[in-house]
Amino acid sequence: MSVNIFALLSIVSGVLILSLGVFVFDQNRKSPQHIIFLFLCGFASWWAFAESMMLGAESFATAGFWMKATALWTFVPPLALNFIVVFTRPDSWKNERWIYPILYAPALIFCWIELTSSLITTAPIQAFGGYVFGYSRQSLLPLVEISWGVIIAILAMLLCVQFYFTTTDHRKKQQAKYIIAGIGITAAFGILTQQMLPGLQFPIPDLTSASFLCFTGCVGYAIWKYRLFILNPATVADNILSTMTDGVVILDPEGNIVATNQALSTMVGTVKEQCVGRPVSDLFYHESDKATIVAMILAQGSLSDYETTFRSEEGRAIPVSFSGSVIRDTDGSVAGFVGVSRDITERKRAEEALGQARKKLNVLNAITFSDIQTTIFSLTGYLELEKSMPAGERQQRFIDREIELVQVIADSLKYAELFQSLGLKSPVWQNVGQSFLLGISHLDISHLSRRLDVEHVEVYADPMLEHVFLALADNIREHAPTATEYSFTYTENLQGLVLVFKDNGPGIPASLKEKIFEREYCRRNEIGLYLSREILSITGISIRETGEEGKGARFEILVPPGAWRKTRQP
Repeated sequence: MSVNIFALLSIVSGVLILSLGVFVFDQNRKSPQHIIFLFLCGFASWWAFAESMMLGAESFATAGFWMKATALWTFVPPLALNFIVVFTRPDSWKNERWIYPILYAPALIFCWIELTSSLITTAPIQAFGGYVFGYSRQSLLPLVEISWGVIIAILAMLLCVQFYFTTTDHRKKQQAKYIIAGIGITAAFGILTQQMLPGLQFPIPDLTSASFLCFTGCVGYAIWKYRLFILNPATVADNILSTMTDGVVILDPEGNIVATNQALSTMVGTVKEQCVGRPVSDLFYHESDKATIVAMILAQGSLSDYETTFRSEEGRAIPVSFSGSVIRDTDGSVAGFVGVSRDITERKRAEEALGQARKKLNVLNAITFSDIQTTIFSLTGYLELEKSMPAGERQQRFIDREIELVQVIADSLKYAELFQSLGLKSPVWQNVGQSFLLGISHLDISHLSRRLDVEHVEVYADPMLEHVFLALADNIREHAPTATEYSFTYTENLQGLVLVFKDNGPGIPASLKEKIFEREYCRRNEIGLYLSREILSITGISIRETGEEGKGARFEILVPPGAWRKTRQP
């Protein structure tokens, strides 16, 4: 086989563009942009190789075979458009897969027609520079096919031109410029050498595939000078995003999301793919937080543990600790931002609960110390009176009263000992059934029949939760001696979870339904319902009595949303 200069140009062009495609793919083998570019270079390389073999063919039959082999060229224009779309609008087509058949179906149809019929290409023609394509003069399909390819190339260039004028990223602007040049030169060579010059009887073969050298040169320069494919915020994170438990978001310089990980999607309650392409301000509960954080990162270069609030898809506020930094190109320009967010809902909830517990503890301490002070004042008065009285029966009554006051002080101190653990530890998730059984283990109520249906529910409450259940069960022993059974169940409503504890005793009169939760009503040396209400309220849980007198007591414990969850049943 003799090789002429045009065949040599085509084969060199094919080798170089394939090498470029392999190099780009090797930078990130998971990136859709890199994969599409590899396919584009692969099909273009085959086109150039087949055309070089046709140009240098020594026989008509060999040239005809390689002319048919070039039919795969029809996939190059749609792949070029696909690449441009992914470059200018990352991940924009992930949720519009119906476009792919429209894009690639014509390529498949034209390719099949070229391979199986003579409606487009007929037989190769011996001309200057070697064998060239022979097109059917009996059909409009050659014109339709070429027009389709030109339109696709023009559309790809227009999208790239639009991106060039709209992006504010200098690096991407320069990348787009050289991609436009590469596609434009290739398309121009194709139109000139395939249609215009042959029509003017100018002796030159089709140099479309040879012009891939220009495309390779332009894209290669963009890679070397402007880090095309090399430094891409999305590619930086691909290998680490999936392994991180904290939410990660990668932004372009305009503040649009180009990549996230599953942890972030789970945090905000959305599908990972739906985050990409959206402005990062959509993540924040207060849109102004985005501007504040970006400004701080730009000013400082990085940001650590900045507390802000994300918004879930349902509109729920999610407190997060946000850290971020700038991604810079080799020339120092801003290529994007990376942010790491940690859900601190549990921490904030614990902090609020501990704050509530400390406030309640301070109040209880103040009340107890006030009671003790008052009692000591009374005791001191009785002692002074006793000193001025002669011994006798009246003096004995004073002594008896003094003993009672000393007992009041002792009861107050014992009561203070009971609630001193309030808020000492952070609230935790507790299984209601297990906590209840631990609480009643201190009482002898085994003679009562019971029904429990709370084993698969957990609540977020102070570790003293079991003492609440102890107080409820002790209420039966103390005030419902005729009761023979009790139950502990739950229901769900719009307000949250309702734990229902009831017995079949005499019930509680309407006049006492609130008084039983007052401090004065409880015995000083026991937890009582007063302290039970205080323990529950630390994490926003409330309790009330809703039973009917004569039909038994009924206590309803309302657990708000977010403070309860169901465990997996066996």
